[in-house]
Amino acid sequence: MVLDVGKGGLEMHRLIGLMIVFVVGIGLTACGLSLSGDFQAALVSMEHINGVIGDLVEATDVDLQPLSVGFGFGAAVSLLELARIGTLSVGLEGLVARQVDRDASVEASSLGAFTRAELARGRFRFAIDLLLARGSLDFASARLAHLAGWSLGARACVGYTLPITKALLVGVRLGYRMSPFHEMVDRSGQTYRGRGTPFMDFSGVSASIGVEWMASERSDE
Repeated sequence: MVLDVGKGGLEMHRLIGLMIVFVVGIGLTACGLSLSGDFQAALVSMEHINGVIGDLVEATDVDLQPLSVGFGFGAAVSLLELARIGTLSVGLEGLVARQVDRDASVEASSLGAFTRAELARGRFRFAIDLLLARGSLDFASARLAHLAGWSLGARACVGYTLPITKALLVGVRLGYRMSPFHEMVDRSGQTYRGRGTPFMDFSGVSASIGVEWMASERSDE
């Protein structure tokens, strides 16, 4: 059994490219208060999909583990300063949760955008995000191939930053996200829903580590 976190698929590569264009383009044209990027890890709920995995394992000799952890990247640019104690930002992020067995694999991904309101207290940061994400699922062994759907969610985070230079910060964040995909559709138009739970669910505790570049002065002390 292998947990494959090195393969995000073509969609993750596209997301990383979009992040670069997004950060550079908006950073140059907007007021450019700060630019940030981070690596993320998150516990994911996936109750319905894990139930499908369990049914497949019982019915076959496949040794496939439940989806429990997602990994990905995020990037954000601030657009508006909030009374010199915080910022309003927009960003992009992607998460992938994947399990692989010799005879089967399952991959769930979430690519989306967020709006963030963040307050700073010294080196501490407190943020609320609104998330809009496009999700996909490929689980051919369970006849769930090329599914896609939308999620409207939210996240609350607390973070701590350390200055490297006057303009460069390194920080960590811990938070909880709600990102359920209640229904998904395959390429033929058939709709899939969970049994009392979201069909796919990236909700759970998340942690990240990243860097922030301050393009304009803002006192956090």
